[in-house]
Amino acid sequence: YHGLAGFYNYVGDLYILQGNETLGQTFYEESSKYAFQNHRANYALANMKSQRINFEEAHRNYKLASGRRPTEFSLVNDGNLYIWEKKYFPAIHSYRTGHRKMPSSPALENNLGFAYGKIHALDSATYFLNQGRQHSLTKNSAEGNFLALAAMEYLPIRTDSVVKIFDTR
Repeated sequence: YHGLAGFYNYVGDLYILQGNETLGQTFYEESSKYAFQNHRANYALANMKSQRINFEEAHRNYKLASGRRPTEFSLVNDGNLYIWEKKYFPAIHSYRTGHRKMPSSPALENNLGFAYGKIHALDSATYFLNQGRQHSLTKNSAEGNFLALAAMEYLPIRTDSVVKIFDTR
């Protein structure tokens, strides 16, 4: 069954490359029937559904994509959908679930810090943003998120000290 699912994923990818999203979606849906929690098909379907503002179905597909072999992308994007919907507590829950699956993910740490900032949980926000700063992938984004958090919460910080700590030009 996984071989057939792979074939349907391949054909779905081919139709997407040709610009035929409708047939691509049909083949991804067929692929997901043959292999439960098929990451490729469910991730592609979730992206398509989120572009169409069908967030409920997109969440379902992201959760299926993250079931067996999650990737950082599927875990982060599920939480990002909640952020777009301005549902910050479900976003935090989604990011924390992803962080338990991938505890060393800098993208999850950065996004978790951002989400905590949205609900004004400053200690958690600064902790996770600082964790995100430790990785080159998310360093700049985490530092930008920290500065935005400091500005929004009127945190008394010295900008010259922050620039020195961030070691940036």
